[in-house]
Amino acid sequence: MLNLNCPKRGWDELEGVREAPLASKGTVHSGLIDDGRGFLELDQRRADLSAEPESDSALILDGYATVTLLRWMGTQDGSEAAGFLNAAL
Repeated sequence: MLNLNCPKRGWDELEGVREAPLASKGTVHSGLIDDGRGFLELDQRRADLSAEPESDSALILDGYATVTLLRWMGTQDGSEAAGFLNAAL
């Protein structure tokens, strides 16, 4: 199975397509915060991706579409798929 993630921009604005491992966490974290008045507020914060600069999430923020070949219980090298998609752009 091929996992493809794209940044929110036009095809002509992409930096390219890169093979990348999946990030260990999402780009946005959500949680509930007690506002002290008996209500809960939804809090959303952008995750720190500095520890995973070559992950799919970090590369998407840099303007790349990313591909990851998925297999049962893990991932595998997707450089061939990234090359195919780059050639098609």
